[in-house]
Amino acid sequence: MKDTIITPGKLTSNEQQTVYLQSELGGIEKINVRVGDKVEEGTTLVQYENSALIGEQHQAKLSLDRSKIQFSILHEQLEEVKKQSKEGMEQSGELKGQSGEVTAT
Repeated sequence: MKDTIITPGKLTSNEQQTVYLQSELGGIEKINVRVGDKVEEGTTLVQYENSALIGEQHQAKLSLDRSKIQFSILHEQLEEVKKQSKEGMEQSGELKGQSGEVTAT
């Protein structure tokens, strides 16, 4: 004879981890999982939206772009100075080769 017993209960995994809101990261933008979903290590559970960090990121990108432009300008100036220096040295060598005596008549 077989007996069956039915009882209310809750079945849970031995490996659970509680996740807490990290308010310093901003508000929750999106929750990527549902109750009962199986997830693997590294799975993004929650996406935060933080307008202050987005603003800082935008400012950092603008600063980087500005720095790239300044670098480009300075590089062009350096190349021009090198070119002028080379031309000046070549002219200096030509003048030394032309030295001689000059007499008045």
